[in-house]
Amino acid sequence: MLYVFFPEKKESIDHTFRTGIIVHSAGTLGNVEKPITEIFDQKDIDQYFNINFVSFVLVNNLFLKLTKNIVRQQLIINITSLAAIQSIAGFGLYSPAKAARESFLRSVLVDQPDIKILNYSPGMVDTDMVSELCRQTWNEETKNFSTDKQNRIPAEVTIRKLIQLLKENKFVNGSRVDYYDL
Repeated sequence: MLYVFFPEKKESIDHTFRTGIIVHSAGTLGNVEKPITEIFDQKDIDQYFNINFVSFVLVNNLFLKLTKNIVRQQLIINITSLAAIQSIAGFGLYSPAKAARESFLRSVLVDQPDIKILNYSPGMVDTDMVSELCRQTWNEETKNFSTDKQNRIPAEVTIRKLIQLLKENKFVNGSRVDYYDL
């Protein structure tokens, strides 16, 4: 993939990289200020899914295309959420977008069984996005849970667990692994 950015170096780049890795972590909350049943602006919904799902599909497919012949193994790591499998009040657009990502990757695995895929749910990581959720969510229970610092996991802690999981390579391909299960 380096030759895409450095075409003049194409011949000198070693085409035997062991693993090409993409980590999908980017995402947005969407409108958390009101329940999903009160969101009527199609433009906002389209924009949300374009950012959080459509771009995910396109970037992922580009990665697979560009690395197909230059790596021995392609690894897709999708940073997911409990919200992908369990509805949480105040996560109206976030939950279905996360679920769609996981579903898409199951389809990728059916089509391309040699690709390695991990859906990693890192727990509620102490990030700006969680702080934004605390400030903006309409749901008091979600706000209270998110505001309690004891429920938040430092990014370094969950990343260490992810790295250990990858080093041990003991996850089932295409599986969903939760921080709390490690």
